[in-house]
Amino acid sequence: MGFWQDGKNLKPKRAYRFTMIVAGQGKDASGRDLKTTIPEFLVKKVDKPGFSISESNHSYLNHTFYYPGRVTWNDVTLTIVDVASGDVDGTQAVMDMLEAAGYRLPQVGEKTTISKSSSISALGKIVINQIDETGTVVDTWTLNNSWIKDAKFGSLDYTSDDMMNVDLTIKYDNATFKSVGAGGVIRPSNAPGN
Repeated sequence: MGFWQDGKNLKPKRAYRFTMIVAGQGKDASGRDLKTTIPEFLVKKVDKPGFSISESNHSYLNHTFYYPGRVTWNDVTLTIVDVASGDVDGTQAVMDMLEAAGYRLPQVGEKTTISKSSSISALGKIVINQIDETGTVVDTWTLNNSWIKDAKFGSLDYTSDDMMNVDLTIKYDNATFKSVGAGGVIRPSNAPGN
């Protein structure tokens, strides 16, 4: 019996079934709270985390032997729909994140610069949830110590009817993965203690 024949119990994950949480916090130069949260309904597309392992080699006579090196987590790209409706504005949220990270326009006497800790706080905890047809979470990726590496606010075009998007590239130190199986939460392989 082929594994696809048991169709009622086999549920492939679907690319369009996901939610993403971006819940940052930060303050501007005057101490005012900034809105650095991106509502999950604005997230249009996101890459799941991935990694690369470097290699080193050792040559001996006619032979080359390869050894795994360091793990590097690949950047994640995120596309959000840019809206301007009341309290929700995609571009404003990203610009607030930049300000909360420590960026200031050049002025005489301004010495504030971007730091890793304020950049991480500005973007906040990033969680990507894969869901099933009932909305139940089946797996979760959490990006650890993430910050915005690149932002693009789209192109204007008189011949286009497309919605405006904001594309972000997210850099992070590492990611954790949790999968929910029939028996409940399965401890991720990269959890502390394993």
